[in-house]
Amino acid sequence: MNNTEYFEFLERWKNNLLTLKAEKVFSIPKKTAIASVDLVNGFCKNGGFLYSKRCENVINPNANLFKLASYQHNVHDFFMVFDSHDEGAVEFMSFPEHCVKGSDETRHVEKVVEPLSSSWMHWIPKNSIAPNKNFPLNLIKNFKTFIVTGVCTDICVYQLATFIKMYYNENNIMTRVIVPENCVNTYDSEDHPGDLYHLMFLYNMYINGIEIVKGIE
Repeated sequence: MNNTEYFEFLERWKNNLLTLKAEKVFSIPKKTAIASVDLVNGFCKNGGFLYSKRCENVINPNANLFKLASYQHNVHDFFMVFDSHDEGAVEFMSFPEHCVKGSDETRHVEKVVEPLSSSWMHWIPKNSIAPNKNFPLNLIKNFKTFIVTGVCTDICVYQLATFIKMYYNENNIMTRVIVPENCVNTYDSEDHPGDLYHLMFLYNMYINGIEIVKGIE
């Protein structure tokens, strides 16, 4: 299979993704959680150092999903993972300086979090693309379904979804980890074709046991 054939295969796979019914996904709300990553001004609001229109485009689907889960189906656990870098962070050798601790860039986009009660939120800052340092493992063992959303598909979404899934696999715990395709995306640049990286990493998550779906309605 050459590169063109592989991309066409990924496109067909994406086009056949299913949309899940919310009443089934959220049927046991106390055993269900949403984990989002980097829905912050630095990536999703025009003016951020690493702003991308493609990332901004997932704000509405995420806001709709969060309200659907919380107000219609009583899901009240949201794990909000976000960049909050030290000044001079080592990561800035790979990516331009962004989301420095205490800056406006580290704040979540208001449309996503404003409608939600602060008591539902678990705030999880990170100083790299890895989410595990501050992630509350003592809490996640309580859940049977995790919905993972955010940006970027091939970087922090991939890291977060596989981290959660592999934690459960390592401990032989049967748990669903679901990524709605309409709630994640990645940036596009000359050396980073967004459509390709988005599809490749969605598929990589899929072959590692993470459910990739079109959306949840």
